[in-house]
Amino acid sequence: MKPEDLGVVQAPCLGIWSEHDHYLGEKQMKDSVHFIGENASFEFARVNDVTHWVQLDKPEEINQLILKFTSKHC
Repeated sequence: MKPEDLGVVQAPCLGIWSEHDHYLGEKQMKDSVHFIGENASFEFARVNDVTHWVQLDKPEEINQLILKFTSKHC
């Protein structure tokens, strides 16, 4: 099965990307918008000075991003 066969996400999404992530590139994360439905939204947040493990590296900053996002969409 190909990713495009799965359909699109129909809920608001937040993509959190870290500048030192060696496993997921910024372009890959931003391109996630192509998997979001018309009636949903995609927000991108770049976090500097962290690795792939953003929640471990900057828990307070990540928690604030998530709280801000969920307060708008829930």
